[in-house]
Amino acid sequence: MKKVCLIEFYNWHSECLYSQILFLSKSEYVVYLVCDSRLKPNMEKLRPLITDLIYFEFKKLGSLFMLRSFLIKNQIDNVIINTAQGNVAWKFMLLPFPKKIQFFGIIHNVKKLYKSFGQKNISRKIKHYYLLAEYLENFFPQTQKLQKQSFSPAFFRPFEQQIFPEKGDDCWICVPGGIEYKRRDYDFLFSVFQQADIPKNTKFILLGNAQKGDGQAVVQKIKSAGLTDFFIWFEDIIPNDTFLSYVNISDFLLPLIHGNLAENYMKYKISGTFVLSDAFGKTMLCDEVFSQVKGFDYNALYYKNEEDFIRLLQEKKAVFIVRNVDFEENRLKYVKPLGNNSCYRR
Repeated sequence: MKKVCLIEFYNWHSECLYSQILFLSKSEYVVYLVCDSRLKPNMEKLRPLITDLIYFEFKKLGSLFMLRSFLIKNQIDNVIINTAQGNVAWKFMLLPFPKKIQFFGIIHNVKKLYKSFGQKNISRKIKHYYLLAEYLENFFPQTQKLQKQSFSPAFFRPFEQQIFPEKGDDCWICVPGGIEYKRRDYDFLFSVFQQADIPKNTKFILLGNAQKGDGQAVVQKIKSAGLTDFFIWFEDIIPNDTFLSYVNISDFLLPLIHGNLAENYMKYKISGTFVLSDAFGKTMLCDEVFSQVKGFDYNALYYKNEEDFIRLLQEKKAVFIVRNVDFEENRLKYVKPLGNNSCYRR
């Protein structure tokens, strides 16, 4: 049996690990998982699915040498880096390794392959990158030195659905993720309220910790505008089951990506909201610029301005679900780059 080690150097992108572990275990790989110690509260539930789970404090340089020794001692054949970018990944790739160890990694921002000096150094060892959406392949560098493979990580571990009796007949529109202006255009919502009356049964769920990022600034704007009846937010870390329960019960998902933000998400990276849309069969409300992106086949209704957005809310019309994210198809796509020795369970 072939061995694979999945590595996450940071406290980001842990939501992508479960799908990969399933793909690998169903393909009869021996799976090791190595994570930054900051992820420990969320990772322990994955332990029954893998051979071993190890934590390091990757802020300390010595941890990279210990990880190197771990890989060699356990005769790991393939190493997949869950976030194959950033300073820690770059330092790790500078270390010498036996030639038999093959490195793969998920690139979460394709633009780094064009402009980042550190990424060029990472690419000296990682020749095959994973992309989290097929449409990103259109913008991957056209070079024989690097290869690509897209897959969808839209498979989440089972969770306990929580009950929200307060929802009733309200229309819940979920904005998942940390409350940060660099990721989402929250001011668009305030502009919408200035254009016309929003249906009173509308609730925008800001599904992130409002104590971090730009959370307090956004909450203050909500209060100052007298819009608290239209919003739900959270003043602490949201437990995973609670987070997924809100997504699952919402009527729509809202990426809130417009203007200058849109180009990056049209070409170089995806929003986690796109993945949640696939995972839970939810319709997104998206800026119409995304309708022009080749391969952007997510479940979505598109609006061109605030008035158009209000119209969609008033109609409350969900898209007929036509996108089928097939586990087996994505499993085969994922293990294909690992080589001819990949084990396939048919």
